[in-house]
Amino acid sequence: MSKVSDYSEARIQNVKNYSKTTTDGLIKIEFDVPEDNYIAEGALTGAGIAMGGAIFGIGLIIATGGMAGVIVAAGTMLAGPAAGTVTGMLKDKYKHHAYYFDNVTEEFVGSAIDKAQRKQYEIRIGEGQSLLNQGKFTEARDKFAQAGRDSNDSSIYNNYANCRDSISIAIDAQTLLNSGEFSEAVVKFAQAHNGASVTSIKDKLKNCEDSAKLAADAQTLLNSGEFSEAVVKFAQAHNGTSVTSVKDKLKNCEDSTKIAAEAQTLLNSGKFSEAVVKFAQAHNGTSVTSIKDKLKNCEDSAKLAADAQTLLNSGQFSEAATKFEQAYNKASVTSVKDKFKNCQESIKLAAEAQTLLNSSQFSEAATKFEQACKLLNIPAIKNFLLEIGKPREEAVKEEGIFSILDGEEQESEEEVEDNLAESVIDVLGDHSAGEVAFTIE
Repeated sequence: MSKVSDYSEARIQNVKNYSKTTTDGLIKIEFDVPEDNYIAEGALTGAGIAMGGAIFGIGLIIATGGMAGVIVAAGTMLAGPAAGTVTGMLKDKYKHHAYYFDNVTEEFVGSAIDKAQRKQYEIRIGEGQSLLNQGKFTEARDKFAQAGRDSNDSSIYNNYANCRDSISIAIDAQTLLNSGEFSEAVVKFAQAHNGASVTSIKDKLKNCEDSAKLAADAQTLLNSGEFSEAVVKFAQAHNGTSVTSVKDKLKNCEDSTKIAAEAQTLLNSGKFSEAVVKFAQAHNGTSVTSIKDKLKNCEDSAKLAADAQTLLNSGQFSEAATKFEQAYNKASVTSVKDKFKNCQESIKLAAEAQTLLNSSQFSEAATKFEQACKLLNIPAIKNFLLEIGKPREEAVKEEGIFSILDGEEQESEEEVEDNLAESVIDVLGDHSAGEVAFTIE
């Protein structure tokens, strides 16, 4: 296809009045070209008159047989070339040419203004549709607006002015989508869809609306910490849209939520450090603000829980309870929040159990440890508390400590204390390395 550069003044020879202007969004190049056939036409006309004059003169000579006939003939023959020359001069020796090019692509669009404008309009519409397919709503709007300005057909202009307005609403919807405000984006995409009158654009925006609805459902599931279910919804949202930027956004959400689901599994097992890493990956992977914040909160909470687990492993129940409380307060995902709330309450009960244990109130301590275990659904912590919360009273009785109270053989106070300590150590294991700290009064 010809371009503006093919019609530069340097490349066109023997033309006059060359000009290049921009008019109505089109590049117009015009010039005059010499036409040899006009000159030839003038010569032929003169020759014809001369020949006619000569024939007429001969006829007169024959008719009159005298000098008068010769004079008439000569005059007629002279009149022929003179008339031919005048006729040739009256003809324009140069023919005017005009060519129109698209002002963006610089491609030839026609040699008549109306056809050129129609062609340019179709180019803009095609560009707008392509940008819309990519979810580049701002650029698409600008192309549709330009198409409207380029068109002289009021019905077409109104049609695409309508599209332009719908795309403006879609821009607002995209902004909401980028912030993870899916429910609000649904409303905007619905408005954009209802406003459009061009079928292909209408379908495109309906497609966005449906995907945003699925994304809103996914967000609700994510807020409840139902990561696996959220993954499925984000996948449906991603697969449902054909607008590239929306598709990419939702794929991104889907991938991050998959990683968060893995983090949740680790969290459920009390593997807090590993969960931290996964939540960090999920957070770094998403580009939707609300989800990013959500997963960052999970990451921070899991970090605090990892610290709490370390304290718990050292038998520092009160300090562990404080950390779990911080983890609970930091989390904004319901299931994660509940998880740490349970940890906090369980560790508080374990701290009370430890106090009772330190006072040799074994039955009461066992009851507290049992209550602590019942609250938990994190296996690692549950098993830990079960281990140190085995029924003390029965275990101690097996060593004969409580037979003292039944009037059997008495032991010295020092021997009783030593036997009591040895019995408890047998049940709990030797935690002198720092796993559980307790004392016997």
